[in-house]
Amino acid sequence: MKTQMTAFAALLLAAGLMGGCSSGFQGTSSASSTPSSGSNDGQNGGGNTPDPIRNVDLKGYINGGNYDETQTFDFDRTRGELIVRIPLGMDPTVFIGTGSVSQLPGVTFYTTMNSDGNYHFVISIPVRYVLRGVTTLPSNRLPNGDPLPMMPAGELPSVAFTLNPKSSRKAYLYMGVDAIGLYIESEWMTCKAGTPLCLSLSFPIRNQAKSKVVGYFSLLPGKNGATGGVFISSIIPPEIARILDDYFL
Repeated sequence: MKTQMTAFAALLLAAGLMGGCSSGFQGTSSASSTPSSGSNDGQNGGGNTPDPIRNVDLKGYINGGNYDETQTFDFDRTRGELIVRIPLGMDPTVFIGTGSVSQLPGVTFYTTMNSDGNYHFVISIPVRYVLRGVTTLPSNRLPNGDPLPMMPAGELPSVAFTLNPKSSRKAYLYMGVDAIGLYIESEWMTCKAGTPLCLSLSFPIRNQAKSKVVGYFSLLPGKNGATGGVFISSIIPPEIARILDDYFL
């Protein structure tokens, strides 16, 4: 009976945060991007060798929960940018706007609301930061002190920034060599005194063919005075990292 109550509480928590239906990725899509000037219609240098960058697939979709099939990862081949998208549900405290991260030139973000009323946070990151890592930022865990979920090191170089000038809500961007994580605060996930639903939930993020797990989407309750939130993470496979390294660096 205790196990059944725990499972039921977990379902209630997920439904409370994620009140909308799944939605497609509305950011820049690698499927619509054209090759950079270094390629020639799928050929490398005008020869007959296929350009490997055209076969790079960094798309990722949440598998399970109310946001099943929502796209969270993509890659812009033209700009050489990783695109990470986090669904924030029907949260009226989210302000629509754009911004940039001063500590990481080239990193930009925006918040948006889909036609179904669901808010999303989208951030674009030059791939060089992930392929080489960032040495100018201190390594940190989650704001509540826990290790980063589903990340081997448990902590990575990170930077915190507000979503927009009108809000105190923070985002935390984590970047290591071939690894990336993003945490967005959410009061909906903060456990108040006496609240019984203080559980963590994680859903795998799979590639378009659903043949590989490419990351995880986690709902994390607040503790130790820290605000709860949502966390998304991914590790770039070595074979893809080598192609990106050769092409962009």
